[in-house]
Amino acid sequence: MTRQLHVLKISEQIHSSIEGKLSKKQREFYLRQQMEAIKQELGESDASAGGKDEDEMTLLARRLDEADLPKDAAIVVQRELKRISKLQPSSSEWSVTRNYLEWVADLPWNKRSDEILDIARAKQQLEGDHFGLDQVKRRIIEYLSVAKIKGDLKAPIICFVGPPGVGLRKAGVNNPVFLLDEIDKLVHSTHYGDPAAALLEVLDPEQNNSFADHYLNLPFDLSNVLFIATANSLDTIPEALLDRMEVIHLNGYTFEEKLHIARSHLLPKQIAAHGLAPDQVLIDDPVLLKVAESYTRESGVRSLERTLASVARAKCVALADLREAGREQDYNPTVDLQDLESILGMAKFEKEVAERDPIPGVVTGLAYSGSGNGGILFIETSRMPGKGELQLTGSLGDVIKESAQIALTWVKSHAYALKLASSTDQNIVEKHDIHVHFPSGAVPKDGPSAGVTLVTSLVSLFSGYYVPSTTAMTGEVSLRGHVLPVGGIKEKVVSAHRAGIQKIILPYRNRKDVKQDVPLRVQQDIEFVYAKSVWDVLEAALVISDTEKWTPSRSFESHL
Repeated sequence: MTRQLHVLKISEQIHSSIEGKLSKKQREFYLRQQMEAIKQELGESDASAGGKDEDEMTLLARRLDEADLPKDAAIVVQRELKRISKLQPSSSEWSVTRNYLEWVADLPWNKRSDEILDIARAKQQLEGDHFGLDQVKRRIIEYLSVAKIKGDLKAPIICFVGPPGVGLRKAGVNNPVFLLDEIDKLVHSTHYGDPAAALLEVLDPEQNNSFADHYLNLPFDLSNVLFIATANSLDTIPEALLDRMEVIHLNGYTFEEKLHIARSHLLPKQIAAHGLAPDQVLIDDPVLLKVAESYTRESGVRSLERTLASVARAKCVALADLREAGREQDYNPTVDLQDLESILGMAKFEKEVAERDPIPGVVTGLAYSGSGNGGILFIETSRMPGKGELQLTGSLGDVIKESAQIALTWVKSHAYALKLASSTDQNIVEKHDIHVHFPSGAVPKDGPSAGVTLVTSLVSLFSGYYVPSTTAMTGEVSLRGHVLPVGGIKEKVVSAHRAGIQKIILPYRNRKDVKQDVPLRVQQDIEFVYAKSVWDVLEAALVISDTEKWTPSRSFESHL
């Protein structure tokens, strides 16, 4: 009997000890179960209302189970679920683990959007939404066509590069479109990390099928994602990252393209944005063209859109004033050429080439900034008493300075053939210094493409013959007088067209660039001359008078 009493006493002590050690969570669970039982008796439970009686962690576990995780990811998730079940919800570690599991559950591991490969519809959509950009449209149609024929295709990684202002599948799937806007502005090597280093693996088609970042630490397939990057310049993009992308260059718009974009998109957008009806702002094509030519001069259309917004605001003011005065019927919706000066002020840009008088020693060249912006470049030469020194000004780089030295050397060595010297051994600059200046001195200039322009400027200076102000040229020149090809042809030609140039002299080997890249309308408006040697350039550029051209004797070609 004593033994049994002793056993009972020990049992009571154990029971009371266990009861005293019940955790707060266990007591809460017990009370919640009692509350649920009471609600069921009262008919107020979630189950009776058609809801789910699962707590948040049960729902999260179900989402993870329905996510169809790969084997490796499923093992990690089960381990984290067991771990979080042993943690207190009030602890920071519980919150971190739950956020991690939420991220894993949200990822579209095996969820894809339906591929609708309708080539005709895609062409119609591209033509309707975007004017020009033929190369970009062609590449998109190529991708869709190959995907339709093959049925499976690794998505390309495309980078559109162009000047500022040159202008999807849904998210939640593993084959979306990712737009990496202005990737050339990426921050490099900060104490927060290097985004470019992370993108190296993301944008590598050979590695991104099992990409793992430092947070999830799980391999995720990114090979079905179509990455599209944009940039204004390639200069700041790391070489390793650039090597992983298919670069497509976008060029600046011609005035014809700007006119179409303004008529179809920009003007209707601004009219609607200012609360006006389409018939309350009427602008003819000559007026739109005047706005584009005289009030904006850019590769894109952002400034053009802002200028059209100013016109719309001016018409709003006119309409509001008449409406308050009770004379709304007197409102004139038409914007004429004469109205532009009162609305926008004096024209900011003029076709300065056409306004310049031709002067010996002054020649118009073509420049390219490297970011898609072309422009005209004036070269002025002058001579003065001196000792044959060459002075160069205008914020010039080493390459363009070397081009000037080559140009002067060629002119000196061919002075007799050019009829600038009376004998073959005469030094035409023996008693003169030569000064070559590139206006817009605050703008840095470099590159070899001003070679033929420098030669022509020097020959014009010494001979007294001039180059018409509507003639421009570009091309590298060798020491033997050969004209070598240069880059940025489309941008240079389009900018010359904007500036009123009527004749352009180009290297013969750049002929294909004109045929392929320059818009047909520009080709029709400009006379192109393709030169193989400096003699071809001089013959096409120099004139003695309005009716007489400079024509060298063909025997001079032997001096090459």
